[in-house]
Amino acid sequence: MTTKFLSDSQLEEMAARVLRRYESSHGAVNNPPVPVERILEDLLDLNILWDDISEPPRQSILAALDPSSKTVVFNESRRTLITDTPGLYYTVLAHEAGHWEVHVDHGILAQLPLPTLERDFSCLYRSSGPGQDLREVQAHRFMGFLLMPSEMLREAIKDVELLRWPALYELRDRFQVTITALKVRLERLGLLYVTEDGDLYPSQQEYEGQVRLRS
Repeated sequence: MTTKFLSDSQLEEMAARVLRRYESSHGAVNNPPVPVERILEDLLDLNILWDDISEPPRQSILAALDPSSKTVVFNESRRTLITDTPGLYYTVLAHEAGHWEVHVDHGILAQLPLPTLERDFSCLYRSSGPGQDLREVQAHRFMGFLLMPSEMLREAIKDVELLRWPALYELRDRFQVTITALKVRLERLGLLYVTEDGDLYPSQQEYEGQVRLRS
């Protein structure tokens, strides 16, 4: 696995390049959701399966990537959480696609011997536990760019009242992402700000202005 600093614009271009490669053989993807499962299987040639993954104390692991066998493994013990949380399955898939595209050294991988039965989980998707390292941050940013391309997202929200939670949940379902992933993507685009109490503002600047007015 390789790790180096990558700007958001670099990660966005990497995600866009994956989507363009998929579109070149499968047709344009103009509307959500982005078919991430087909991208992994048909374009990236990654396998997807469910199996048990051991978890360190005080950590919940949802999925892992085994580069040597080109496999994304979902944790069987977390199946209910993954399948019952709207958008989580596709969010995790896109996150692991980020690891595959951004962090796996494909040149070295091609020179490795055939994989053994023992899996080498180089990247783990955690829902709880210690803070995330740079690779996890990059994979999650890649996920946001792949599942919610800027142009597609801006087109989708043209007539959406973003300051209403029901509207955000409808948007979540259209893009098949978690509500947290959608919130973060909109916030990083400067289109929304959500307070710790769940109040919605058009931007962080407007929220801070309102706070100053009330103080």
